[in-house]
Order: sequence, then C-alpha cells, then structure tokens
Amino acid sequence: MEQAQDKVARLSRELEHLRRRLKEFEALKAELDEVKGALRESKTRYRAVTAFQEYAIISTTSQKQIVFWNPGAERIFGYYQEDVLGQPISKVIPNLQNQSEFITDQEGASPNSQGRAREMKGLRKNGDEFPLELSLSSWTSKGEAFFSAIIRDISYRKNALRTLEIKTAEAGQKTEDLESLIQAVAHDLKSPAIAIGGLARQLQKSTDKLAPDPIRERLLSQIESAALSIERFLKDLLDGLSLSQSDRDWTLVQMDTTIDEVIRQHEHEIAEQGIALEIGIEQAIPSIVGNKHRLTQVLDNLLVNAIVHMGPQRHPTIRIECRCEKGFVLTSVSDNGTGIVREHQSKIFERFFRSPNAACTRRGTGLGLFIAKQIVESHKGRIWVESEEGKGATFVFTLPMKASVGGEDYQI
Repeated sequence: MEQAQDKVARLSRELEHLRRRLKEFEALKAELDEVKGALRESKTRYRAVTAFQEYAIISTTSQKQIVFWNPGAERIFGYYQEDVLGQPISKVIPNLQNQSEFITDQEGASPNSQGRAREMKGLRKNGDEFPLELSLSSWTSKGEAFFSAIIRDISYRKNALRTLEIKTAEAGQKTEDLESLIQAVAHDLKSPAIAIGGLARQLQKSTDKLAPDPIRERLLSQIESAALSIERFLKDLLDGLSLSQSDRDWTLVQMDTTIDEVIRQHEHEIAEQGIALEIGIEQAIPSIVGNKHRLTQVLDNLLVNAIVHMGPQRHPTIRIECRCEKGFVLTSVSDNGTGIVREHQSKIFERFFRSPNAACTRRGTGLGLFIAKQIVESHKGRIWVESEEGKGATFVFTLPMKASVGGEDYQI
C-alpha cells in the first residue's frame, strides 16, 4: 500500500514537470513563429528593394565571388543571375581585379572606400564597355566579410556631357568668328564715319561767309551729330569686344593726370553746352597699378554720360572728385542733369541697357557703362551709381592702392 502511494506521488511530480516543459515549449514556439514572421517580412522588404530595375545591386564574398545579383544587374549587364553566381566580380567590372574595393581585411571595407561613389568601367555580356558609378558597403556574417555594390549606368550622362562639350566648343568658335567679323566691319566703318563728321565741320566753316540758311545749318548739324554717334558706337563696340582680350600693359597710373587728359578731350563740348566744370582732387594722390588706356576709357565714358544726360538745366554743372579712402583711390563724376529712375539703377551697368530718357542729347550705345564696370572690376575695384530722378547722378568707382591684379601682387 505504501509502495503504491509512493508510485502515485512520483508520477504526479513527473506529470507536473512535463506540464512546465510543455508551457516552456509553447512559449518557445510562439517566439520562433514571431521570428519567422519577422524574417519573412524582412525578406519581402529586401526583395522589394533589390528588385528595383534602375540600379544594379551585386553582393560578393571577400574572395570577390558573386553571391547576389538583382534584376537591375540583369538589365544593365545582360547576364541572368544563374550565369554569374559564383563567378568573379571581374567578369562584369574588370578593373576591380587589382584593386582593394572588394577585398580588404576581415574588419570590412576601408573607411576611404565604403559608401563613397566612384566612376569605373563595366563590361556587358555582349562585350561592350560602358561607364558606371559604384557605391560600396560591407557586412560580416559568421566571421566572413561580404560586400555589396549599388551600381548605376551613367552612359547617358557621359554622352550628354560629351555632346555639351562639343556644342560649347562649336559655339565658342562661332562667337570668335562673329567677333572677328564685327571687329573687321567696325574698323572699316570707323574711318568713313570720322571722315563724314570732319567734312560736315569743314562745310559749316566754308559757309560762314554765305547768307544764313537755317535749313542748311540744321542739316549740316544733323550730319555731324549722326557721324559722331556712329563714331561713338563703333568705338564702344570695339572696346566691348576687346574686353575679352587680356590687357597686360600695366603701369603706374596717376589718376589726377588722367582726369586732366580726359577733360581736355571734351573741353570744347563742355564749353559749347555752357556746362560749369568743378574739380576737387586731393593733393598727393598715390599712383595705382593699372592699364592707363582702360582707366582713361572709364573716365571718358562717365564724363560723356554726364554731358549727354544733362538735360535742359539753367545752370548745368559737372563735378569730378578724386581722393584717398580706406586703402582705395575713389573717383566720382557728378552732374545735376536728368538723373536715373530707381527701377533703372540696378540695370544701368548691363550690356546694351539704355535708359529711356527723352532729354538725352544723343542716344548712347548701351555699352559705355558696361565697359566701365568691366574695366574697374578687372582692376579689383568697384563702381556704383547714386541718383535721384530729376536731381542728377553721381557715378563712383574705387581702385585699390595695393599693386595687386588677378589675386597676385603685380611687379612693375
């Protein structure tokens, strides 16, 4: 009887132990099912990503044998997955065979190569070589390094760049040819324009002893004015074209002397229009390094601009100043003429821009101020305008005292 009771007790303990183990097994099974579900989801996401058709995704072992090949790789290289699995990566990217992009130490890819896109050459199944862009990543599994490359075919981009380079070169050559033609025509027209103006002035002088004839005098004046406008246009056109050429005739330039020379060139026109000229030049203005001819052009363009935009003033006045200011030589040309409307002030230095000013004594070319700006900036200076409509304008430009051009100190 006692033995039977012991046997029942032992069976009860074993049954309880089996029940606990069953619960443990059920918990493990639930955990395993959860892991399997997550793994299936991960594989689905992985297939969705790697099935992307635009990019090739290739994975290799540390021995550079291909272990993964997505549909994008099939499209780009022309091989099916079964054709390349286990094959060396050099089958499709030959120039990797002697490089370290896919074979490094067991810690993975080097910091300089991993994730960084670089251009290489690929080889299609039909033997065609093509440019590709490759980004590399790595991971380790069971102590072995694996590498994955995301690859993009950049043949279209390379072809587009080559086409653009060819078209740019052709456009550059056509521009040079056109500029040469314009220069030739402008040179040929300049002499006749000067001759026409001179002949008109001679005719005016030769008719001084004749009876006054308002019509004759008006026509001769119009001929002279038209010839002067043509001459000015051709000069500005030639100056604008020559800006693309490098002027290396740098010398020491004295701005006060240059101002005097420009004034003498226009003193007849200034006196003829009854313009009062005021000069304010500081003593001991230092010489600057620059191209004398070009800087004379700047002053000439600004002075002519002030003369032609004077308008019907009772007391027309132009003032030219030159002084030193914070390491720069500052020069300004001011007038009390028609001024510039605010919306035009940001465009005044653009090529071929002409302010629609009805009071202007003659139409400009739209190149004078553009040329002035290009010259000043080539000397590492700055130019701007200060104006109010109906109250004149002041054009100011600065030139550095330091003898530096193009970022390098200039040696006289």
